[in-house]
Amino acid sequence: KALGAGTAEGVGWRDIEVQGGGDKPPRLVLSGGAEERARALGIEHLHLSLSHESDAALAFVVAEGRA
Repeated sequence: KALGAGTAEGVGWRDIEVQGGGDKPPRLVLSGGAEERARALGIEHLHLSLSHESDAALAFVVAEGRA
């Protein structure tokens, strides 16, 4: 959603990876179509927040780039 695109625009689920955890904060790593889309939109940084309860999970992403 932060990229404003889906599979029809060439962004696949495997193009977006969450890395980190443990003692490191989670971060998004883009590849393939997701990386191309972010570059085309001028996105320079992605900020990720994750939260969960026993039966629900939430991910919130803020895309930051040039004006």
